Amino acid sequence: LIAKVEARLREHPEDGKGWDVIAPVYASQGQFAEAAEAYSKALKLLGATPKRLEGFAVSETRAANGVVSPMAKKALERALEIEPKRFEARMWLALAKEQDGKTADAVADYRALLAEVPETAPVRQALEARIKGLEKGPANDATANTADAGALSSMKAEERAMVEESTSRSSGRGR
Repeated sequence: LIAKVEARLREHPEDGKGWDVIAPVYASQGQFAEAAEAYSKALKLLGATPKRLEGFAVSETRAANGVVSPMAKKALERALEIEPKRFEARMWLALAKEQDGKTADAVADYRALLAEVPETAPVRQALEARIKGLEKGPANDATANTADAGALSSMKAEERAMVEESTSRSSGRGR
């Protein structure tokens, strides 16, 4: 099926819907550079939506081994302009602040996210560990920090959906 979509896109690179369909497939297979490129093409052809912008940013960041690039940051910020309560976009922007040396701001953002997460959500433990690690201060090993950040990014699609659903209910926003 993937090969068919890829063949179609080679013949019809203007097919925004095709790029939109294949991008999350690439991401789910760990082909993050390809996913970022596909999301980028879908964005150019179909326009910006929070989901596409976030998909691009997350794929771009994962392709860069967890470093939130300026392009990824810009896409996340744009996603939040459209839909301010997007959990995952806010989480990645907190990581960007952390990477930019804005530890206090990152901790505040992680705490705000933590306040919205149900007690049973798997991401809760990752957020708590992230906060604890940052509060220990600069003596932390940067490699360990990057590995901890990976725990936040490794949420499965269904976990992300659960968090998004729970935060949308608590904020009064519908899906």
